[in-house]
Amino acid sequence: MVKNSKKIKTSKKSKKSRKSKKSKKVKKPIEYWQQEEREQKINVIKGKMVMLGIPNEYPDQMQKAFKIMDEFVETGENQDVKIKLIGAERIFVLTLRGNKRFEPSAVLLYRKGI
Repeated sequence: MVKNSKKIKTSKKSKKSRKSKKSKKVKKPIEYWQQEEREQKINVIKGKMVMLGIPNEYPDQMQKAFKIMDEFVETGENQDVKIKLIGAERIFVLTLRGNKRFEPSAVLLYRKGI
């Protein structure tokens, strides 16, 4: 017995890689804070610090923080600063970014043993 072996040709679909199937993201241009906007954001942070009474209790450390914030308003350079508030067991963390994706922020963190 001879088997009749005919192969049926099927059309092969071209396989596309996942990369080519995904839609490509369009990169948005980076937007930076204008000096007036930076000044407004920093004034809000300074006002909240004064309301909490932090500059009165820690004048040396807050003078340093205010100086860094003023530099940020002038230059717009990124700043990441940690200032220890001795006696209160707290760390004052300033995160200032010139990029509009990030808001300038100031945080008081509790750290035992400072």
